Amino acid sequence: MSSLLIRLDPTKLVNPDADIRYLLPDLLARESGGRLTDDGYDYDDQQRLLIFMNSADFTGLMPLVLRVLETQPVLGNTLADTAELAVGGPTDFEVVFPSAAAGQTMSLPSDSHS
Repeated sequence: MSSLLIRLDPTKLVNPDADIRYLLPDLLARESGGRLTDDGYDYDDQQRLLIFMNSADFTGLMPLVLRVLETQPVLGNTLADTAELAVGGPTDFEVVFPSAAAGQTMSLPSDSHS
């Protein structure tokens, strides 16, 4: 099963509160009517937060995810300015946002998320 990966760099956040790892998945699950579900979090080797979400239809939900990131600040952070979104897994993800990086591969170590 593929996952939606949201990667956030805390050095680019106005308020790098670690509670984002819980609040953002909850917000996305609520806004999607439960079509997105929390699948955990991790940190990469550069201490960027990796949030994993599950769904049966990432393509159909991507506009909703982007709208939430653009319009609903989380702990004072507008996340569309700093988030990277990718779909795939478990170790290779295809970037879908930002559009300048779309199609690139984002690889994670095999122990990042199980």
